[in-house]
Amino acid sequence: MQGQRSEPQAVWETAGPHVPEGKEEFSKYYDDLPHLTWLGAPDGGVIYANRAFHEYCGEAVDLQGQNWANVVHRDDMEEAQRRWATARMTRSTYNVTFRVRRHDGEYRWFLAQGLPIRDETTFGKDVFLGTCTDVHENFELIRQVREAEREAHEQRALVTTVLQELPIGVVVARSPDGAVLLSNNRMHHVWSEPFPRSLSDYAVWEAYHPDGTRYRAEEFPLARTLRDQQPIVQELVEAPLRGHPNEERRTVALTSSPLFNDSGKFIGALAIAEDLHEKIALQRERLVALNEAKAALESARFKSSFVANMSHDLRTPISAISGAVNLLMETSLVEDQRELLDTISQCVRTLVNLINDILDLARMEAGKLELETREFSLRDTIRDVVNMGKAALVFLKKNLVLDTDIGIIPPFVKGDPRRLEQILTNLIGNAIKFTPQHGRVTLKLAVEDLTDEKDKVLVKATVEDTGIGIEKGVQEKLFRPFSQIESGATRKYGGSGLGLSICKDLVGLMGGTIGVESEPGKGSKFFFQVPFERVGDATLLEKGVDNEPSYEHQSLTSKERKQKRLLLAEDNTISAKLAVRLLKQQGYELIDWVQNGKEAVAALEKKDYDLVFMDCQMPVMDGFEATRTIRKMETVRKDLPIVALTASAQQDDKDACFSSGMTAVVLKPFRPVELVKMLDDILKTGQYHE
Repeated sequence: MQGQRSEPQAVWETAGPHVPEGKEEFSKYYDDLPHLTWLGAPDGGVIYANRAFHEYCGEAVDLQGQNWANVVHRDDMEEAQRRWATARMTRSTYNVTFRVRRHDGEYRWFLAQGLPIRDETTFGKDVFLGTCTDVHENFELIRQVREAEREAHEQRALVTTVLQELPIGVVVARSPDGAVLLSNNRMHHVWSEPFPRSLSDYAVWEAYHPDGTRYRAEEFPLARTLRDQQPIVQELVEAPLRGHPNEERRTVALTSSPLFNDSGKFIGALAIAEDLHEKIALQRERLVALNEAKAALESARFKSSFVANMSHDLRTPISAISGAVNLLMETSLVEDQRELLDTISQCVRTLVNLINDILDLARMEAGKLELETREFSLRDTIRDVVNMGKAALVFLKKNLVLDTDIGIIPPFVKGDPRRLEQILTNLIGNAIKFTPQHGRVTLKLAVEDLTDEKDKVLVKATVEDTGIGIEKGVQEKLFRPFSQIESGATRKYGGSGLGLSICKDLVGLMGGTIGVESEPGKGSKFFFQVPFERVGDATLLEKGVDNEPSYEHQSLTSKERKQKRLLLAEDNTISAKLAVRLLKQQGYELIDWVQNGKEAVAALEKKDYDLVFMDCQMPVMDGFEATRTIRKMETVRKDLPIVALTASAQQDDKDACFSSGMTAVVLKPFRPVELVKMLDDILKTGQYHE
C-alpha cells in the first residue's frame, strides 16, 4: 500500500544510515532481530544470515555463498534467481515469493525483499540487505482463491464451449427485462441470423405458427415462460430459412423452462430448440427410398413370378420336343437325320439352360433363391461335372484335353451340391467354349481346414484354359449380368452373358469369393472358394475322383419292369403320349393315363399301382391336392411312390411337392436316362439317390 515500508527499509532505518562497523558488531546487532535477515554479495552469494534464519532452517544448514539455494524449493528457484540477478545488475529492489525449507523439512512460503546499500567499511563492497517474511497462510489463501478462480474460469469456458457445440439451440433470458444472456451457435443457425439481445427486439427476427401466422412477441414460448414461470414442452415453431427460394421455413421444436436460484427466486428462463428441418427432410428421403425399395422389391417379385410362369409355359412344349427327339433317336435313322436331331437336342439343352439362368437371376433379384443343405459326396459331384464336360466335347466335336488335378478331399461334406455343380459346369463350359482346338482345360480342386471354424472346410476350385484370354478392361465387367467378352454383330462364341453373373451371386450366397486372372492370347484362370460343413469326424483322406462311387445304382431287370404297374396323371395330351411311349420303350408296359388329379384318385380306388407320376398343374384337381387325398386313403399303401412331374423350377414349388406327400420331383424336360434311373431306384429300393 502507498506509504507502507518494506521490512528491509524498516530494518535499515532502525539500524541507521550505515552498516555497523565491525563484523562482530554487525552480527550482534542483526542476530537479535526476529526477522530472517540476510546480506547478499554482488556475486549473488550470501555473506551473512542472522540467528533467526539459522534457527528456521536448522543450525547445521550452511547458508553461506551459493548454499542459500539449497533451502529454496526447486520449483521456485528459476524465478528467484532471475529476479535476484536483475536486482544485482540494476541495483534495484529485490522482491520475490518462494518456498523455504524449514528444519523439519516442511516448505513454507516467504516474501523475500532486499535493498542495495553502499558499504565500504565493514564488508568492503556493495551489498544487499534483505529479509524473508513468512506469508505462508496468506499466500496459500491467495493461491487457493486464484486456483478456484482459474477452475471456475475453465469450467465457464468448458460450459460455454459445450453449449456452443451442442446440436440443439440454447438461449437463456433474464427476468424481468427479457435480456438474452446467452445464445449458442445452433440457435443462431436455427434462425439463420444472430438471436436478438432482448426478447423486446422482436422486430428484427421472425417466428411463425405451423399454420403460417406470425408469433406476437408475448406469444413466443420463452416470453410466456418468463411471464408465467411455467414450462412449455415441444411447441412447434417455424423459422425462416434466409436465402432460400419461396420463403422456405424450418420447423423447430421449442421447450422452455423457468430458472430459480438457490433461494427459490425466479431469475429467468431457458429455451432449447431442436431443429427438425433436417430430420423431416431425412425422413422424407428415407420414405422415398423405402417406397422405391418396396417398388423395386415388388417389381423383382413380379418379375420372378412372371419368369417362373413363363418358365413353366416354355418347359411344357420344350419337354414335348425333347421327348419326341429322344424317341426318334431310338429309331432307324440315316446320318443326316441323326445330325439334325442332335442339333435339335443341343438347341433344346441350350434353351433349357437359358431358361434356368433367367429363372435363377430373377430369384436372386427377388431374394428368393435359397440354398439346400444336405450331405453329399464331393467326389461324385466332381465326377459328374467332368463327365458332362467330356460329353460336351464330344457333341461340339472339339479336340481338347479336359484334365483334373484333385487334391486330398473328405469323402462327404454338407451343403448344396446342385449349386456347386452349377458353378463348376458354368466355368468348365466357358473354358471349353473359348479354347480353340488342341487346347487344354484343367479343373483343380483342393480342400483346406478352416482354423477359425472347426466344423467347416474350405473348397478351393480353379478352372484353367489355354484359350483366347480376356483383356483387363473386360475382366472388370465379366461378373455383371449380360456381360460378354465380345459384343455386336461380329460375335463368334454366343451365350447369354448370365453364367458368370450367376456364378458370382451363387458363390456370394454360399459365403465365398470368386475371381479371374487372364491375359489375351495366354488363356484364363477362374477361381473360387466356398465353405462347406464338415461331416462327422471325417478327415481329408480321399485322393482324386477315380474311386468307386459311394452309391451304386440298382437297375431293374426287363422282367421286373414288365411287371410294374404305373399311373400317369398328365393333362397335356402330347406330353402324356410321349411319356407313355418313352416308358414303354424302356420296358414298362403296364401304364394307365388319366388327365387330372380327381381321375388319379378314382383310378387308385380301383387298382393297385407300384408308382404314380403326378403332374402338379392340372384342371379339376391339381397334383398337390390329389397327393394329399391319396395319402389319406386307407386302401392305398402308405409308401406308394408319387413322383412329381413339374415344369416349375421354383424352390417353393418343389417344397410344396414334398409338403403334400410326394416322394421325388422330376423337372421337365427330363432326360430318359435320368428318368429311368430314378424309376429303377425308387421301385428297387423305395428311395431316390440324386
